[in-house]
Amino acid sequence: MRRIVIIGFGPVAARLIEELEEPLAQSRVHVCVIGSEPEGAYNRILLANLVTGHSTPQDLDLACDETNFPEGVTFLTGTTLSDISLDGQYLHTTDDRLISFDDLIFATGARAVLPRVPGLDVLDTDPCHLDSIPLPGVHPLRDMSDARRLREVVETGQDVLVLGGGILGIELALNLAEHGVQVSLIHRGQDLMPRQLDPDASRMLAHVLRQAGIQVIPGGINGVRSEGGRFTGVVLDDGTVREAGALIPAIGAQPRTEWAKKVRLPTHRGILVDHQLRVHGTSNIYAIGDCAEVLCSNPVCPECMAIDYQDSAPSGLIGPGWQQAQALADILDGTHNRVPSQVSQLITMKSQAVSLTAAGSVHARAFEQPRVDVATWEDPRTGRYLKVVSRDRNILGFVALGAPEAGAELAMLFERSGAAPGDPSVLLAADTPSGADTAPELTPESIICRCAGVALAPIQQAVSAGATTVAEVSKCSRAGTGCGGCKDKLESVVSQAMAA
Repeated sequence: MRRIVIIGFGPVAARLIEELEEPLAQSRVHVCVIGSEPEGAYNRILLANLVTGHSTPQDLDLACDETNFPEGVTFLTGTTLSDISLDGQYLHTTDDRLISFDDLIFATGARAVLPRVPGLDVLDTDPCHLDSIPLPGVHPLRDMSDARRLREVVETGQDVLVLGGGILGIELALNLAEHGVQVSLIHRGQDLMPRQLDPDASRMLAHVLRQAGIQVIPGGINGVRSEGGRFTGVVLDDGTVREAGALIPAIGAQPRTEWAKKVRLPTHRGILVDHQLRVHGTSNIYAIGDCAEVLCSNPVCPECMAIDYQDSAPSGLIGPGWQQAQALADILDGTHNRVPSQVSQLITMKSQAVSLTAAGSVHARAFEQPRVDVATWEDPRTGRYLKVVSRDRNILGFVALGAPEAGAELAMLFERSGAAPGDPSVLLAADTPSGADTAPELTPESIICRCAGVALAPIQQAVSAGATTVAEVSKCSRAGTGCGGCKDKLESVVSQAMAA
């Protein structure tokens, strides 16, 4: 029996254990997963729902435990390491356990990047253990303990500041605002999501966020204020003071590579792995999720040579990690699989106030480049913005804000290298009040849940097999188990399948 040890017990590690269900059932492998948090694996994407009180810890539980895996898996939660021996193939924990392995997998995720500004002294404690809170009231939302502390602030009715104008910061601000929290979003520079959106789309998004009750403050902070050892506000770049009960940094994530570095495994931004997720220079050590950086050692690999290192930071999105977990399960079971160097360029955001889908290169302007067509529509009154950039009808990039049906159609065309419509304006019809009948018809291959990569067919199969609720369909197909953005579409699809 092959002994597999996983360091880190987040959603990606949980998915890997699920994908190993067959070799576990056949007693071909034994898995030991080590997590430093007292809780088991849970859906970190939905932590904001804990802050607002609209979810409980049980709602986020991924049910990867002894109940669902009674044999073949040892779960060690609330456990930290004291030593790793690669030569001896064992780990030593701080509670004096000695754990041997044949295959070692790092699934340690990423830590939040904290701003280095006066008044916020980031504590550099033992890097192989949990981060120390730099200042009470400053909490990156990365785990249950962060959510509980922020919940205490929200219950007092105090304002919350979110620092960071990327997708994670914006989604967090929207979630809080939609549940009645007074939120301000501070972002450096003039444009939100500057890598994914062109300036016009960014301005439209800021307009929509303000309509949703979020105060959008361009610029950064150059200081943090505190009183009695607790955060009370920030000093903005223009010198003004913004008071609040909490500051949530969402300015990026840094792969947790501390233990990998300690045992001298190769790292760059993350732990360096090849296209089989194997750490460079090893035969039985792997890394998956936000701690891994897929960059093979072949100096002439065209895929790796094309990587844009500005975009190689952890995505913070669950889908790519789940895809790696599925691939690694195949690799560990002896099936050939290959993981691409770059994850999908497609990003989606869905809330009550914002529907956004974007992908590829969108910064081109009309008439700038030969053979590159740029089509743009915008309506500030409704908060709708659509831009399609193509060359010879091949979609190079697009933005669909406030146009979910157009975004879904463009996403499908982009991922399948399909041709852009001869007249892209026809895509707008499905998002008008009278255009429901013109929405693209779903096919069995149409992706419903992008986080889990679930198409329409498995959902229909789950209903045919007896599933009667969204929860039952999710359990069978995994649809809707990620960010929750597909909830409305999933409910509609399940209802239609039940009526068929």
